[in-house]
Amino acid sequence: MKLFGTSLKINRKQLRILLFLLFLGVLLGFLFYLKIDSTNLISSIETLDTHLQENHVNFIFSHIFTLIFLIGSSFAVIGIVFFFLYIIWEFTCISYSIFLFFRVFQVSGFVYGIIYNIVIKLFFLCCLFIILKNVYFIIKHKFFYKEEETSLSISYKKEYMKILASILAIFLYDLFLYFFGSSILLKLTFLIL
Repeated sequence: MKLFGTSLKINRKQLRILLFLLFLGVLLGFLFYLKIDSTNLISSIETLDTHLQENHVNFIFSHIFTLIFLIGSSFAVIGIVFFFLYIIWEFTCISYSIFLFFRVFQVSGFVYGIIYNIVIKLFFLCCLFIILKNVYFIIKHKFFYKEEETSLSISYKKEYMKILASILAIFLYDLFLYFFGSSILLKLTFLIL
């Protein structure tokens, strides 16, 4: 746990960037909410309890492909931008779903939408932030700073361990969601029924 606790610490600059990405994602989510015809999504939200009873929450393959793409592309210096774009996309999807829950169920839908996204997305986003922070550290030091090779390799081992631990944590949490996510979210549907 110490590994994740120290990795989630952020400085002011990182906090400003994260808040800017959050603001941009919420703004885009609201614009999507206003401009996109959401009839099909609204009907699936209205029958959410049935959907949760019949299906598992399954993000395993999408998270694997996302991580492969983001981490693979990030080591070509310009690829780090994909991390930021993906984080904006996640915030957009989260805010869009919260707006849709609010539209269908009013205030209780807003509360359930927040809880739903905390259960589904928060852990993934925290781990993704840890991965981004460590990949950025490696790229910054490898391409932009000239230091002794030995001090960097020790530091890189620690950063790679954090990246691998985050990937493993995402995979384990996805397995947890697959087996227990639907039942947890189903128990919380009392808020909207």
